[in-house]
Amino acid sequence: MLLDTTSVKRFRDNIQNYINIPEVIVEKIIDTQLFQRLRSIEQTGMRVLYPSTRHDRFIHSLGVYHLGVIAFDRFRKNAVRRLERDLANGGLQNGECPPDEKWWVKHEILFALSCLLHDVGHAPYSHTLEYIYALQIHTQGAESEQANLEAELINILQEKFERDCTFISQETASGAITSKLNNLPELNWQLIRAVDSLDGEKYNSQRFVKEYFYENGGIVVSHGKAHESLSAIILVSELKDDIKAILESLLKEAFPGEQVEGLDSYDVEFIARAIIGCKYEDPMNLEDSLKNCFISLLNSDLGFDIDGMDYVKRDTVNSGFDNTSVDYERMLNSFTLVRHENVYKLGFAKSGVSVLRSYISARNALYREIYAHHKVVYMASFLRPELIKLASKWYCCKKNMPANKQNHEMCNCLLDEGYECAAGKDNDDYIAAEILGFGEYTGVNETRIGGIPHIAFRRSSDTDLDVLFRQILIEIEAGGYTSPGANAVSKYIESYFSRKHHKAIWKSPEELPFMLNEKPDCYLPLNYSGGKHIVDVLVDEKTKTQQHTKMAELWRNEKYREVFEEHGISWPVCVKYHSGEKELKEDDILIDLGDDQPVTMRELYRRQKQTDPRKDLFYIFGEAKYDLHGAQVKEDGDPFSIIELFDALRSLIEEEFDGNESSQGMITMLRGANN
Repeated sequence: MLLDTTSVKRFRDNIQNYINIPEVIVEKIIDTQLFQRLRSIEQTGMRVLYPSTRHDRFIHSLGVYHLGVIAFDRFRKNAVRRLERDLANGGLQNGECPPDEKWWVKHEILFALSCLLHDVGHAPYSHTLEYIYALQIHTQGAESEQANLEAELINILQEKFERDCTFISQETASGAITSKLNNLPELNWQLIRAVDSLDGEKYNSQRFVKEYFYENGGIVVSHGKAHESLSAIILVSELKDDIKAILESLLKEAFPGEQVEGLDSYDVEFIARAIIGCKYEDPMNLEDSLKNCFISLLNSDLGFDIDGMDYVKRDTVNSGFDNTSVDYERMLNSFTLVRHENVYKLGFAKSGVSVLRSYISARNALYREIYAHHKVVYMASFLRPELIKLASKWYCCKKNMPANKQNHEMCNCLLDEGYECAAGKDNDDYIAAEILGFGEYTGVNETRIGGIPHIAFRRSSDTDLDVLFRQILIEIEAGGYTSPGANAVSKYIESYFSRKHHKAIWKSPEELPFMLNEKPDCYLPLNYSGGKHIVDVLVDEKTKTQQHTKMAELWRNEKYREVFEEHGISWPVCVKYHSGEKELKEDDILIDLGDDQPVTMRELYRRQKQTDPRKDLFYIFGEAKYDLHGAQVKEDGDPFSIIELFDALRSLIEEEFDGNESSQGMITMLRGANN
């Protein structure tokens, strides 16, 4: 491994032991403000549950780099043996020759940098605020330039999908949202622009632009989560000169006195593809096929990759969670090259198949028992996003409200169910983007997104946002603000720093059916009930927080608020979230049995396709006047009944939607469930 033999800096890690990184990479990337920011971005939102989980995106990125170097080396050795055998037995894909040593070393460096930089654009608070990165903000480029870009993209996609692509959906951190093409999130346009700007006489970005989008269930979506797209933008826009210097330095050290090929635009595109998980469609040559294998090692849809290998082990060890044991060394040794339908693909040695099942079990246990714990969901999917929204509205009011009205009218719009700006001016989403320092990454014009007075933000971290929340609390107290809106802001900020959080009506998804023992089929989570759920009515589909998460502050609606208060619950909030559990894609995982034709994992085990893991779940939180789990009784002497609460909500929904034709199906379902 070249990257372990050159002059290195050694980082001591409690998970991966010693991590060796060449000094030139440390100098050009790690010891920069951009990368050091990751020290202040927590790895997960589980710290509220497990105080010992103090690890961050910085050490995770180093860990993924370390695993990437090892995985590449093990894969390369297995791949070279396979290519030599195929060459001796009749030839390779398309009659090509195997890559030479310089090609392998160059791509070892490029792949390692992909691993190191895969989270460099990550949002604060883990995935909590990623939805802000997916905002539809257009600011850069003249109208004619934008129109030309849109027309070109439409033509490329219509040729690919053979249908109208004037409308397209972006699979953002907030879920797939159907939108007009020119309303795609800024991140999509920024990445397309960045790649399109790469120079070189032989470089053409059309293939990347075409393959950046794909079809999923009949919907056209883009590759990569929002933070991955931003990481790719940073790579292309800011770091390509540093990567060029790193590559030249390490290649000269590996091949002293020899002519070596430097960085070109296709190399930069490859790193971007690896970060967002965008493989080369219909690989035209052996090199494209091998690069697809590298991309799958880092960012795969098969159910396992080295990114996951690091965080599953790191989160397990640092939390102290008693998880399934995984033989990671055996897993790394099992990555290999297989030939399937005359195309080379990433495969897995038969000796390591059992490890894949152990790994997916360990991963799903974290998602099921920790990431979906009601305390974690409350903090990550409600409280922190709510604080960002309140902070945005606070500064919107500070900016737009006349000083003589601020004391009495400040932030009264916070109590409005429609979330409308009382001053009728700024969109608080734009101010939220400014609070995250979004413009520092994308060139978004500050005056366009609010221009918060007296405060500047630059690539914000967890620490920056915590300081901001404290500052707002100080301003409220010092300014003597007493409006209901200001009180709501104070209440949530104080609860954030004191950990006096709202309580979950039920403690786990498994508990809910037992609390609903008289009529369980009406109210079970979506994938259990087989149809629309009462939570779909409660949750405002436009209010989204982190990936696949939606929430509704039911206390803003007077009628919902009254229903909950009758049952002893104030400040009710409903959070609907995606469990995040995965299953191995056994139809796509290719197992090397040592002969010419690999088999799929499902064929190996000769079993039927399993049902998907649970998907959509939800909690309801609130301040309770008594113990929600039966230890105490209500003021009238009766114990709390979740069935009575849900019956009251159902009656309210019928009253609200009765007469609305679009809602008749829901009403019929609810009434039928009551019979």
